[in-house]
Amino acid sequence: MRIEKHDGTDEKTVLIGMIVDDAVCGRIVSKWKEGLFRSKWSNLVGSWCVKHFERFGHAPGKKVQHLFERWTEKGDRDEATVGLVERFLSGLSEEWVTLKRESNSEYVLDVAGKHFALVQAERFREQLDDFIQEKEPDKIASAINGYIQVKLGLGEGIDVLHDKEAWKAAYGPHTEPLIEFSGALGRFFGNALARNSFVAFEGPEGRGKSFWLQEIAFRAVLQRRRVAFFELGDMTRDQIMERMGSRFAVMPLGPGKIKYPKKILSPDRNGGGKEPAARVVFETRRFDEGMTWQKAMRACDDICHKRIKSNEPYWLLYNYAPDILHCRDIQTILTEQERNGWVADAVIIDYADNLSMSYVGKEGRDCINEAWKHMRRISMEHHCLVVTATQTNAASNDALIIRRKHFSDDKRKRATPTAVYGINQTETEKDSGIMRLNNIKKRRGTYKESFCVHVAGCLELANPAVLSTF
Repeated sequence: MRIEKHDGTDEKTVLIGMIVDDAVCGRIVSKWKEGLFRSKWSNLVGSWCVKHFERFGHAPGKKVQHLFERWTEKGDRDEATVGLVERFLSGLSEEWVTLKRESNSEYVLDVAGKHFALVQAERFREQLDDFIQEKEPDKIASAINGYIQVKLGLGEGIDVLHDKEAWKAAYGPHTEPLIEFSGALGRFFGNALARNSFVAFEGPEGRGKSFWLQEIAFRAVLQRRRVAFFELGDMTRDQIMERMGSRFAVMPLGPGKIKYPKKILSPDRNGGGKEPAARVVFETRRFDEGMTWQKAMRACDDICHKRIKSNEPYWLLYNYAPDILHCRDIQTILTEQERNGWVADAVIIDYADNLSMSYVGKEGRDCINEAWKHMRRISMEHHCLVVTATQTNAASNDALIIRRKHFSDDKRKRATPTAVYGINQTETEKDSGIMRLNNIKKRRGTYKESFCVHVAGCLELANPAVLSTF
């Protein structure tokens, strides 16, 4: 199925959300009043959604077509409005499942809050203009005193004891992982890679941080998540494309033999020792040819048509030199893309230490703290998953397990992320293609800093996570 791109106006974004998304529809129902949309036909369809939700407790979805047919049967209707609604619904007819799955509820509610507020303000201004023309100061004062703005999304106040829709949203889809891994690694991450979360990987230089960030991007795309990837100087665009070409095509950059993990055996913890190593059984794969751009493009085409089943852009790559890109710039880019109808599910920053950290009135470590708080702000304001990486201190090079004491620059880096993972590896494990991840911080659930998941990868194929075990 090919997904066609919709008109990216806020009005249609909100209206589609009301039709397909229970969370969006439910929150708007609690605030609904006539005339929140600009156009007559949008208000009409919105009112159908509200009535359907009030009766059945969920968004109408495909049944909105039936509501439209019932409406057209009730007598003389404005042909222009009928035509607009019919064209709008026909554009959605083959996309219900996809639209529901890919709806970013909280983002849509933020858009709805801003859009409804602007429409209200426009109509309020028109009303005041009429009263001014009529020279009715009492009516002007009454209108001003009675003006109440509809508020939705970030910054909205709720009645904790009575707001059922807010409680439903608190246990809704945003608590589920946006990006999933299989096996032990999937259980290790749990729901950490979820919307509105901020996740950081930590490790010394050359430990594979970029591999993990790129792997998360790759898995996200396969799962139809939109990724905005910001590369900040560690790799050029060509180097990233080369590496990901190998990941897409499952082929090394040059010809030769590689060892590919076939089976991973759990470490024997009965023999003592702080962290016994997992054992990996490899198979040898021979490649007579290396990668070319044609092979990379064919692999991309296969992914688009067989895996994603869409020609929409799911991975946007931005490349910058170190100390150039500021978090403000990232927000500007995301906002511009949102205006074009492309809303990021995941924002990946490779890596945080190379961000521009210029903040007025701040110096040194305070600037680092501001940058990390700003990344958290991005995850909350754009309702996306933000993933980054940072280097640990020199002592972590020889540490068996990276712990809280191994931070670099400023320990407040750990304050804002919802989860922080250490990337651990001995020289023996490096030779065997094994890494260990541990929880340094986890906001949801319990964890042990010393407990690791063992992961076998094949970096020649740009895949750090082929197999995993505890």
